[in-house]
Amino acid sequence: PIDVQVRADGKIYVLDQANARVRLMDEAGNVTTYAGSGVVGLVNGPADKATFNRPAAMTLDSSGVLFVSDLNNHRIRRIDTNANVTTYAGVGYGNVDGPSSIAKFGNPRGMDVTPAGVLYVADMANNSIRRIDTKGFTITVASGHNGKGHRNGDGILAGLMYQPYDVQVDGAGNVFICDYWNFRIRVLSASGSMRTLAGGKYQNKGNDNGNSDGTGGTVKFHYPTSLLLDGDALY
Repeated sequence: PIDVQVRADGKIYVLDQANARVRLMDEAGNVTTYAGSGVVGLVNGPADKATFNRPAAMTLDSSGVLFVSDLNNHRIRRIDTNANVTTYAGVGYGNVDGPSSIAKFGNPRGMDVTPAGVLYVADMANNSIRRIDTKGFTITVASGHNGKGHRNGDGILAGLMYQPYDVQVDGAGNVFICDYWNFRIRVLSASGSMRTLAGGKYQNKGNDNGNSDGTGGTVKFHYPTSLLLDGDALY
């Protein structure tokens, strides 16, 4: 199990990655399979027929629709409240913006969905943050077109990341990013400016990784993988 999401009724979705399934656990601890046949593949359809390939993360919108980042299928999948599975965006590996019929991702991981239904995706292999609107149209809002690395700046191509793993979006449109190989937490402002919120120097140089509390650059992380935004607090 690699991720969880809690429904409004208190039941918990569990992303069972190696079994290629989404499981559902009630408050008494009873577990059933919600979606996925357990076969590795790429099949849309009803819960017991649908297949996934190393699903990596989930997010739940206000209407109860569950989105799953299908890591090795390089797609974002959508599971409606009747457990029917469809492909929401992506046609395979690559780095292409556009409608769902042409958009491409590279091992998408963590996601977050706004109250308006807009998805933000940590597109790991592309070192990018992607945004998917309610019609399934994908655009890049922070890009690794210039390669992987660590750089702050203004504009889509200014900031560099190194395998972003997760994102969270606040009410003002700021996107918080778990920058895995840079051992940092980054933030992309609503205006498109990238900066480092917490974490030390570039990669592993000068004992960059570690376990130190503090503020800003005095903080050290060791491969941060997940984020949770709760009001003004980021975990």
